[in-house]
Amino acid sequence: MSDQHTSAHLRLTIVGVVVLSLFAALMSRAVYLQVMDSSAFQVQARENRVRVVYEAAPRGRIVDRDDNVLVDNRVANVITLSRDSANKNPGVIDRLAALLNIEAKAIEARATDFRFSPYTPIPIIDEAPEETIVYVREHQEDFPGVEAARVAERAYPHGTMAAHLVGYVGKANQQELDARRSGNYQPGDEIGKSGVELAYEPWLRGTPGETRLEVDSADRIVRTLFHRDPIPGHDIRLTIDLKVQQATEDALQRALNGA
Repeated sequence: MSDQHTSAHLRLTIVGVVVLSLFAALMSRAVYLQVMDSSAFQVQARENRVRVVYEAAPRGRIVDRDDNVLVDNRVANVITLSRDSANKNPGVIDRLAALLNIEAKAIEARATDFRFSPYTPIPIIDEAPEETIVYVREHQEDFPGVEAARVAERAYPHGTMAAHLVGYVGKANQQELDARRSGNYQPGDEIGKSGVELAYEPWLRGTPGETRLEVDSADRIVRTLFHRDPIPGHDIRLTIDLKVQQATEDALQRALNGA
């Protein structure tokens, strides 16, 4: 009987040790998941809920050797639409289309264009009349998510003079966006296409503004986490003389007219 009792006690002891070992392993895993690994899950969750929006900076001017302006910026009236607001207020697209005298389908196409960030206002019209800007601002309750903004665009005080030298800007195409991924270029951004505008693009462009937004699971904006205003680009001074350039081009034009 003593041997049987000892054997039974030994088996119970072994079973107890195994059960305790399994329990300890489960507890260790639970502690790791809840404590040690929780920070990693929290970081991932935050990243999944944060979206970044960039705002283009005013480009630097291009001047001659005496600081006479060859290329400047002017203020343009732009109508933009928030995709988030358009989704929440379907009727706003029809009202905006009627106001701008354009097809609602054209606005819908831009609002669903995957190239535009869902958190960046989408430009609908670049040259809005002043009365349209005023109307939108006075009837904002009828146009949720629509913004009448004034933005900087390129201006040429002397027309086409030295155009071959200073070049021009235009909307960045997909190839240009892909080639400049490190520069935070966004669809719709202006970029130098030729001449000085292209050669000195990094200096003229400036630093885009940045806004970090917290969004919920439906991609609705919850709050603004961070905002930095854009920094204007640097001016570029050329070695040419405006008066000499003008005289040269006038002489060339007279020669062509007399030929």
